[in-house]
Amino acid sequence: MLGSDSHRFQGALGGFQAGYNWQLQNFLIGIETDIQASGQRGSQTFLGTIIFPPQNGSPPTTSTTNYTDKLPWFGTLRGRADLIAADHWLIYASGGLAYGEVELSGVSSIPPSSVGGIASVPPAAFSLDSTRVGWTAGAGVEGAISGNWSWKFEYLYLNFGSVSGASPFVLTGASCTAHPGGCFAVSSVAGTASTRVTDNVVRFGMNYRFH
Repeated sequence: MLGSDSHRFQGALGGFQAGYNWQLQNFLIGIETDIQASGQRGSQTFLGTIIFPPQNGSPPTTSTTNYTDKLPWFGTLRGRADLIAADHWLIYASGGLAYGEVELSGVSSIPPSSVGGIASVPPAAFSLDSTRVGWTAGAGVEGAISGNWSWKFEYLYLNFGSVSGASPFVLTGASCTAHPGGCFAVSSVAGTASTRVTDNVVRFGMNYRFH
């Protein structure tokens, strides 16, 4: 199955974070980690091209695939560098490791009329579930509220790389018309489903400083 497509994740998320900072004059450096549940998902209908084995004798045809990507949860482990911009204000950049679960599922189908001589072509379902490790980078602002409480507003870009797996079409029956000399059995046509997962996250958080 040949072709490519793209769509956007949408959904809310929520979780927890922890970290530690060291102050160096007007700068802070630190490390922080977070983990969150995510309702982000994206769905799409994709038209691809199916190329049959040479012995089949059928020309390439168009397949229709309905699929959904999900990111049920993810976490990060990041270094952080802060500039103390003014009293009670920080501007920071961060980057490091990202990890999370990626799910891809869908169903592909071939129009029956496009496969001459084949008795039936059932839809091909596929499902991938993988824990991925990638990278993240971002920036944000943080401001003091009162006491040891502060708020922050940040943007993160996350890249989890690619996951892929097979989605075979099982072709049942025999083709005689393409080869007058005799019939032959057709077993399957394998397709590969692959997804490259990136995410853009904008989030608001509350922090409590223990000392």
